[in-house]
Amino acid sequence: ASDVYKRQLDTPYDLSSWHPSVWTSQLSNLHDDIDGSGSDLNREGFEFNNDGTKLYIIGFQLDEIHQFSVSPAYSLNRSDLSYDGEFDTPGITGPTALRWKPDGTKFYVCGINNDDVNEFSVSTPFDITSTVTELNEFYVGSQETGPRDIAFNADGTKMFIFGSTGDDITEYALTTGYDTTTASYVRSVNVGGSNVSGGDFNNDGTQLTVSDHGT
Repeated sequence: ASDVYKRQLDTPYDLSSWHPSVWTSQLSNLHDDIDGSGSDLNREGFEFNNDGTKLYIIGFQLDEIHQFSVSPAYSLNRSDLSYDGEFDTPGITGPTALRWKPDGTKFYVCGINNDDVNEFSVSTPFDITSTVTELNEFYVGSQETGPRDIAFNADGTKMFIFGSTGDDITEYALTTGYDTTTASYVRSVNVGGSNVSGGDFNNDGTQLTVSDHGT
C-alpha cells in the first residue's frame, strides 16, 4: 500500500512498550506524489535526517529520491509535510536504501540492479535539492548481488551491506571514515533469514536488528 506508520513507545527503544492497536500517525498512499509530478508505485524505503526535519522516500520504480521538510519533527501527518524536490539517482536502477553521513555532507544509496553503493556529496547538509556530486560507485556484487540496505558504525570505518541474495550481512573496512573509495571486504555473516530486506544497529553498536520479507 506504500504506507509509512508511526508508533509511540512508552519506553525508548523497547518494542514491548508499544500499543499494538494504536498508531500515532500514518502516511498513506505514498505513490500519490505530493508534488504531483508523477507516480512511483514502489516506494522501497524511507529515512529521516538527524533531527527529523527532513524525510526522504526512495522510489524504486522511477529511480528517484523524494525529499520533504517536516514540522514538527518526525511527523507523518500530510499537513506537516512540505515537498522540497527530488533527486534522480544517476546510473542507479532499483535504489533500495539511503543513508546519511552524520553531518549531512554525504549520502549513500544502494542499487540492487547495479550491485553497488553510490556515494554522493551535497553542497547543503541533508539537502538533496542542493548541488549533488557523485563521488564513488563501490561494487559489492562479488559478495552480494542483492544489496537491500546499508549501515555504518559511528565513525564510518565499518560499512555493512544487508543482502537478500545471500541472506547475509557483508562487512567492509574503510581506512578513511565514510569514504567508500577506501573500503575493503572483511567478512559475510549469514543471518538465517529469508530474503533479508534491511537492518540497523543501535547507537552504540551492541544490538542489531534485521528484517526479511520471507520467501
